[in-house]
Amino acid sequence: FIAILRARHAREGSLAGCQLIFSNDEKRDIILREEWDAMPGLKTTYTVTGEDAEGLPHHKIDAEFLDSHVADWSGVFYVCGPDKMVEDIEAILKDKGVPEDRIVVEAA
Repeated sequence: FIAILRARHAREGSLAGCQLIFSNDEKRDIILREEWDAMPGLKTTYTVTGEDAEGLPHHKIDAEFLDSHVADWSGVFYVCGPDKMVEDIEAILKDKGVPEDRIVVEAA
């Protein structure tokens, strides 16, 4: 997703309509946060699962989390992470009616 967002930003100058939901164990594990936050139009949502970090949700990305953070299920979804997480999120997206051809997965 890093290369995809950078390329789109370079090509279009804005990431309007794009959203990055990024889960990490701890706040210090969030890579490139300053870059993401500086990209015009990119909506960012960070969550951590291994600590209670001030200002960040402490929640696994699951159906409930996605329901509260995704307003539009009609786009393309890129999913990257550990195999189990990718499988779980892919299943959630399909349950939400996202067609398989709009789900791009990459396991870590």
